[in-house]
Amino acid sequence: MFHPSTTLPQGTVKLWTEIIPKEELGKRKKWNIEKKPFEEYEVRVVIWDTTDLVAMDSEGTTDGFVKAFIDSDGAIKETDTHFRNMDGKCSWNWRMLFRIKHPRSNYKLTIQAYDRDFFSANELIGQDTIDLFPLIEDASLAKRPASLTEDYVNEYPKPETEYTEAGKVNTKDPYGHNLTFDKEDKTQFWMKLMTIDEKNKLISRGNLKVSIDVYPLKDAEDNPVGKGREDPNLNPYLPPPTGRLELSLNPCKMIDQLIDAKTRRKIYCYCCLVAFCALCIMMIPMIFSNMMSEIFMAPFK
Repeated sequence: MFHPSTTLPQGTVKLWTEIIPKEELGKRKKWNIEKKPFEEYEVRVVIWDTTDLVAMDSEGTTDGFVKAFIDSDGAIKETDTHFRNMDGKCSWNWRMLFRIKHPRSNYKLTIQAYDRDFFSANELIGQDTIDLFPLIEDASLAKRPASLTEDYVNEYPKPETEYTEAGKVNTKDPYGHNLTFDKEDKTQFWMKLMTIDEKNKLISRGNLKVSIDVYPLKDAEDNPVGKGREDPNLNPYLPPPTGRLELSLNPCKMIDQLIDAKTRRKIYCYCCLVAFCALCIMMIPMIFSNMMSEIFMAPFK
């Protein structure tokens, strides 16, 4: 739609027009053009773990946690925090539950990984998005739960190639463009955590393993699951996370968990240097005493 005051479009009107001969009025099929009634679904997102997660703190550690939301105005879910991770392998095994209505305007699931800071704003490590519309639409048509698995992605119809005046345009498959499925469990896939660096280039800061299931509300109520790792903990079972801090009376073990290897080496070197200096200071009186004794006793020898 256009207005005489500007050349910019002012919106779009969708319509359906039929030209019917007068003698066929009343004989044609009447189409039901009412809006599709809303259906409620539960989206179950499991945040498993990471690989190659970039260390965000100066001492080479990350206090990692994950946020997820389907639209910026909706509920934001958050995992617990994996404190003092040093090897880029944060572990959560955390389930997030979203109640949504279908149809809706936005089906994009956004997943963000953060580094938790207590004295400043939490720092974004990276993020990725995935369109849930095909999965929810299939659950709506089949009237049963749907899971984002490798078989589902492989069987999903690929879009046709588009052509423009400039030539061939490769259209992306709604799934699979940034998903790598786990070799052992085909219901889990890896998402790249992307961000913009100082040079305004898109880079990856690690990989996050996720699984997604969509349940019609009735099926979700008949087969409930707990948030996080709460009961009922099933479909799938979420074991305790690995690589977390463990309280110990052994000071060496606590130091190994709290301080990264590079910083530990520096601390050990500083300790050795301090001990050497202290030893030298302690030996100075003895050395000075021996020198004076030698000087005074020399004439009598």
